[in-house]
Amino acid sequence: MAERGYIVIADITGYTAYLSGSELDHAQDSLRSLLELLVHDTRPPLVISRLQGDAVISYAPSGSFLQGQTLIELLENCYVAFRQARERMQLNTTCTCNACRNIPNLDLKFLVHFGTYVLQDMLTYKEMVGSDVNLAHRLLKNHIVEVTGITAYAAYTQPAVDELGIQKMCLAMRPHRESYEHLGEIGLYVQDLHAVWE
Repeated sequence: MAERGYIVIADITGYTAYLSGSELDHAQDSLRSLLELLVHDTRPPLVISRLQGDAVISYAPSGSFLQGQTLIELLENCYVAFRQARERMQLNTTCTCNACRNIPNLDLKFLVHFGTYVLQDMLTYKEMVGSDVNLAHRLLKNHIVEVTGITAYAAYTQPAVDELGIQKMCLAMRPHRESYEHLGEIGLYVQDLHAVWE
């Protein structure tokens, strides 16, 4: 049965370049640690749908957030924990391999959309399917970094902003637009997470 709710994707950036330029054993250990942190910090009311490579995909039914600021703070806290973990990895190693030297090149972005999805029971998880889920995945491939210069961010689609009621908070974010064939133009608000960390 179709449900309305939030679709949230936490995606480690720099993953492909990191793997291709690093020793696989050490790279996998670092990435596993960071993904485990993302899983741990994906807190209720968000429910993890599945892991996909370098991403954690989660959802929350409509009405899960009494205040939109709650979701913003949840993502900010997750980003701060990610940065702390990344710094600890750097400080706690004396290894000079590429994997260990390139840990600072890994960062994090979030995509938040509100729409309709169906939950399909898989072996160990409930996978979301639907056109809004496809849209969220498409939005991960965007021009935010090139256009805004913001490399670590939380991007909220207009439907997510409207449902969360965070229009005033978006005044401090960068408006951005993406255009996709068959989907048209999508309005986003981009929060700079480096500023949160600093």
